[in-house]
Amino acid sequence: MAVRRVVTAVPRATRAYASLAEDPSIPAPEFSAPAWESVQTTKLSNGVTVVSEDALSPVSSVSVVVGAGSSRETVGGTSALMRAMAFKASKSTTEFRRIRECELKGISLSGAGDRETLSYTATFLRDDTSYAVGMLGDAAVDQAFNSWDVKDTKAFLASVGEEVSSTDYVIDAVHAGAFRSGGHGNSLYVDNFRLPALTSETLSEFASKTFTADAITVVGTDVGHAELVALADEAFGGLATVDAAAPAAKYVGGFETRIPAALGSTKYALGFEGAGRGSSDVATAAVLEKVLFGNGLASIPYGAGNGTNKVTQAVVSAAGSADIESFNFNYNGTGLIGAVVSFGAGSAASTVAGFTSAVKAVLSGGITDGDIARAKAQASAAALEMTSAERAAFYASAATAVSPEAFAASIDAVTADQVKAFAAKVGGSKAVAVAAGDVDAVPYADQL
Repeated sequence: MAVRRVVTAVPRATRAYASLAEDPSIPAPEFSAPAWESVQTTKLSNGVTVVSEDALSPVSSVSVVVGAGSSRETVGGTSALMRAMAFKASKSTTEFRRIRECELKGISLSGAGDRETLSYTATFLRDDTSYAVGMLGDAAVDQAFNSWDVKDTKAFLASVGEEVSSTDYVIDAVHAGAFRSGGHGNSLYVDNFRLPALTSETLSEFASKTFTADAITVVGTDVGHAELVALADEAFGGLATVDAAAPAAKYVGGFETRIPAALGSTKYALGFEGAGRGSSDVATAAVLEKVLFGNGLASIPYGAGNGTNKVTQAVVSAAGSADIESFNFNYNGTGLIGAVVSFGAGSAASTVAGFTSAVKAVLSGGITDGDIARAKAQASAAALEMTSAERAAFYASAATAVSPEAFAASIDAVTADQVKAFAAKVGGSKAVAVAAGDVDAVPYADQL
């Protein structure tokens, strides 16, 4: 992370010259941290947004983030197949040539997607910025969707599939219950039975409707802003502007589902309506997530029950050994906040009851000043630990691009009254409950 580079560079250099500084005849060397270029935003004439920050690192990263997530699809699985097709052949470049050129330059490529976006990312040596941005523009907005590439990718998804954890599938089911069918309730993944309906024409039509100038954000970290704007204008300046409003998430909730499956553990999730992107509650939601669930249990394999978080204490007391993974999604319109707890089937009844009861207690106002202080520190640390790819997604999804450092400052400014008021609002929404795995002993929601 850029902040760590700044902090650790100075102590190492100071120690290296400590003996010289002791000699009064030799002037002590002066050191200063690299000057950060603050987050800058420029909108091109056709609507493409360019965001950058620069810590003067020799390794840079650029992401092309497109508003083409699963909430935009009308044929199930389209966005998932698009994600799997990242960096395939374009109309002017073969996949073979792209991969070979990137290998020679030491460029790493990755594609990702969520309910609102698809992203194409390259990490490279700073001197290769021009090539990288041009390559990303070609890969993202000039895709060929050759029938043989589509066929091969579908075969891969059918036989191997994406690496998706059982927890991610449970969170996917929580979305379906929260937003129902269509829009943000659409699955992030593609089931095999949907693959035959996905063709080159399906992908081309989806891209023509979603890969428009106003839906694209180019995000660069450790890239000069003026250079990135010029390169983005060259790569994306010819795109048409459609100004099609992105679909707004509409929370419904009040849903329960059970998914019997051989998972190795039983999972139980609770979800509630959270904070929408750009709302005044975004920082407060980040704090409430940590008030409720802390940093989870997976990161503390021993002694987790000694912490002060009430929900984790309740789960450890009931299950003895468990994991908690929280989530806090800020979408256009509204959000989704909650957690998935994983435990042995033998403790299902007591764990689910303890988990649910503890969550209800917090949302009903059982929040101390100590809870909030801990949560603010954890939420700030999470904001400052973002990777380059996470920063790109953060900038692209924010109503106004602010740095993680600025977001951490807004977290620190959240008051106890704001947290308690938002907790009451969350608790007043209709909950979603999802059980998966060995669900026979899991109590139904109306039994809790």
